Amino acid sequence: LSGIKVAETDTALTLADQQGQKHVLAKSEIEAQQPQAKSTMPDNVAQQLSQVQFLDLVAYLTAQTAAAGP
Repeated sequence: LSGIKVAETDTALTLADQQGQKHVLAKSEIEAQQPQAKSTMPDNVAQQLSQVQFLDLVAYLTAQTAAAGP
């Protein structure tokens, strides 16, 4: 199973898949975790957005990264 980590507790991990479905997994059942080599964002997303939309996306992603901390 792969997806974006949307929540984590001491006992569970919640992932969202590419269809937006959330999957809650017991940490005791997870054998291994590893980052994906490729982003889940479409390769040509910049070409599909206007300049303003793209700048808004970059600002949003930057804010998410900053909120996550080091």
